[in-house]
Amino acid sequence: MNAICLILDRLHVGYLGPLGNTWIDTPAFNRLAAEGFVFDQAWVDSPVLDALCQGLWLGLHPRQRDIGGQSVITALAAAGLHPALITDEPLVARHPLADAFAMRWELEEPAALAAARQMEDTHLARCFARLLECLEHLRGPFVVWCHLRALGAPWDAPV
Repeated sequence: MNAICLILDRLHVGYLGPLGNTWIDTPAFNRLAAEGFVFDQAWVDSPVLDALCQGLWLGLHPRQRDIGGQSVITALAAAGLHPALITDEPLVARHPLADAFAMRWELEEPAALAAARQMEDTHLARCFARLLECLEHLRGPFVVWCHLRALGAPWDAPV
């Protein structure tokens, strides 16, 4: 079994076909939803990224203190899954709990932000291309945690 946890900052559910949108075509998200699990009743424990990572990776509410238990990532590794982290968010890449990932790829931000010539040249498109490259090199079973700044970062969409 392989698993991918995909987190895209500021991507509103109202824009996704699997969650009811009918005015924007989202075939890739539709396929992911049809072939995977969709958590459409999930709430963010904290808007603070550091606390969010702690909550998700330790399985604790951010106000709870770590009592020395193992992280979810460590538990997955102990179960035989190879954990990998792919992110363009420095706060996620450098989070103390990120050390539990056996493999980590921190994607670089563009040196200068300008409108891309084509959609494929945008930072987000390049991040997804890099994610696909990483997936091709991973040998299962694996779990990939992919956290992208997505719409939470300045967008370089073509004009």
